[in-house]
Amino acid sequence: MSKKIVFKTFVTLIIIIFTVFLCKNFHKLSLVITSLTNVFKVSVYTEDLVVHNTHRGNATYDTVSYTWDSERQKHSWKYYNGLMMKAFLLNDSNKSYVDKFYDDNITEEGFVNSRRNRNNYYREGTLDDVAPARTLFYLSDSPNAEKYKLNLQYVYYNLTQQPTLTNVGNNYIHKTNNNSWSKYPFGLDGLYMALPFTLEYEKYILKESNQETFDEVFRRMHWVAQNLRNPDGLYYHGVEKDGKTKNGYVWLRAVGWYAMAQIDIINLFPDGEQKDTLIADLTSFFDAMLKYQDPENGMWRNVVYENSENLKCNYFESSGSAMMAYTLMYAYLKEYVKDKKYAYAGLKAFNGVVNKNLVRYGIDHYKLTYTYKSAIVNDSPERYCICANYVEDEAKGVAPLIMASGLVRKTLFKLLFNNY
Repeated sequence: MSKKIVFKTFVTLIIIIFTVFLCKNFHKLSLVITSLTNVFKVSVYTEDLVVHNTHRGNATYDTVSYTWDSERQKHSWKYYNGLMMKAFLLNDSNKSYVDKFYDDNITEEGFVNSRRNRNNYYREGTLDDVAPARTLFYLSDSPNAEKYKLNLQYVYYNLTQQPTLTNVGNNYIHKTNNNSWSKYPFGLDGLYMALPFTLEYEKYILKESNQETFDEVFRRMHWVAQNLRNPDGLYYHGVEKDGKTKNGYVWLRAVGWYAMAQIDIINLFPDGEQKDTLIADLTSFFDAMLKYQDPENGMWRNVVYENSENLKCNYFESSGSAMMAYTLMYAYLKEYVKDKKYAYAGLKAFNGVVNKNLVRYGIDHYKLTYTYKSAIVNDSPERYCICANYVEDEAKGVAPLIMASGLVRKTLFKLLFNNY
């Protein structure tokens, strides 16, 4: 066990003692102890992932794939690998490891490295391949920063060429090179992949803020809130190109992508009416989701709707629940939402994922279960609940759990100083 984890354990004990003396409601002490214990578990799990994958020899990324990659794409430029790197970076879990991933994956000319693996390349026409580049904005102090900047310029140019859908709020087509997305060319997933990137590029690369860009991003996000919301306040996964024919179902990870995109976008917007409207949209969505949060374990089912437990293999799903945990706590910490119920809901979701789906084996090893592998926009709930599609230690579940874990201590402290 590393010195970092030992130190974090010591800090955790101090926090518990501090809380015992200051907390007025001792019946909530169990929440503090449970939450901090679960943060420790995730820390052990995270270090195990990094150490194990480092020792597997990922320097030769053409022959070795990550253990968290259920698609076995071999150290590839995939959105879920980018999400893992962002999670590691946000929680200071081996920055050199993150830098190595991008150094291996980007040539000196700024292109995705396919020289040792011809299947590893940037797929033009898909929003998914924008997402891995987002972490590069936060590696400006890397010795590889210059080629990272070239890559960002390359990705930005490709995004400017991505077709949009006039009837769908001028949002991007998700994939132009995949027939599976032809019926429903827009999905909530792409909001996270692409929209924050545009704002980040202007902020960190162009070093300027363009009001026209804010206006366009606002229109796209607010269109979703106005047009894809169902009667319960939840968002349908996708829509046909007419902008009216929705797929009719709420997939948990899709709304998780929406919430994470909205959080990142709000964080980049200047104060004003547009930002206030986006916050109101997010708050309304949170309120709708809380109605469907399981009162016992704090999680959500893979397809979110009333009586969804009657749908075969509609399990409590790790990735979407972890995304909700992260966004709820983040919104509370940034005071986009002020009611403490959102913080408690976020903590409850985090603890639910760890208690129910982070399974211990051996002495100090864990595996994250029940992450749904993948789904296009479907118009049948059964297509979202294929039993064999639930996998273990999958990046789309692991990354948001690590990200949520990094917010737990801050959330507990804020609750404590707000009279708990």
